[in-house]
Amino acid sequence: MSKIPTLEQINRLRAQYPEGTRIQVDSMENDPRPIPSGTKGTVLYVDDIGTIHCKFDNGRGLGLIPDEDKFHVIAQENVHERYPLLVGHAVDGNKRLHNMQEVAEFISWHGQYGDVRITTEENRLIFKTNGIQIHEVRDTEYCEELRKVLEAMRQEESMEQEEETMTMGGM
Repeated sequence: MSKIPTLEQINRLRAQYPEGTRIQVDSMENDPRPIPSGTKGTVLYVDDIGTIHCKFDNGRGLGLIPDEDKFHVIAQENVHERYPLLVGHAVDGNKRLHNMQEVAEFISWHGQYGDVRITTEENRLIFKTNGIQIHEVRDTEYCEELRKVLEAMRQEESMEQEEETMTMGGM
């Protein structure tokens, strides 16, 4: 905004961009260190002069200025697509993880031998585990979906073990 916004304009911005709203930057032409186009982020708050403060998925935090910076709200982003690349850190090394299924498999395998950390490429923590149990969560929504994937994996393993036991018992 080129002039100081009125209280009514500030309240309209706060209603339009409440905390937690997901946005994507289109361009920031007047910023000396702009957030790259295409970067997604989460609105933290709108301040008293109408700046929309965000935490971006690349780890940076910056305020967006309506009418100066170009950005748009992301309509119901699929949590499975939030992190196109994560890094799993375990006792025996690190591994690049490209989807939630790979994250679940990494935890299931490496969590048997020690604690695991899952971070972004920029080393921003998403969560840690105690063995195979998720804790110290920084993205609750992602971890809730991951727990569903892990539970499905555990149920499938349990069914396979039951089938194996039944097959061995019938011999």
